[in-house]
Amino acid sequence: LIDPEAIARTIQLLSAERYSEVLTLYFEQAEATVEQMRHAVRDAQPLALGTHAHATRGAALNLGLPALAAVAKALQDGAAHLPAHEVARLVQQFAELIPATREAARAAALLPGTARLAG
Repeated sequence: LIDPEAIARTIQLLSAERYSEVLTLYFEQAEATVEQMRHAVRDAQPLALGTHAHATRGAALNLGLPALAAVAKALQDGAAHLPAHEVARLVQQFAELIPATREAARAAALLPGTARLAG
């Protein structure tokens, strides 16, 4: 769910504190992104779905969240040609990964209020 090497590279660029802030913001916005993607599926708007998936995928990659990035990539690639039920399943998979990924980040002491290892 998390990629320690990618996270370490990002922390080198941002600082551990800033990474933690950005990661928190990502998780806060992820729920809204899921809702936007669900609306795009419901309203048959593959372009909007692809745009949301692309944005969240890029952020997930930069933050070292490969599982979320992989599902977002599948959404981005499939938005225009997969059947609606398949796209809806991918949106649900993305939604279910959010709390699991947040918990993995918390367990790795990457979120505010968790003890960080020196590094």
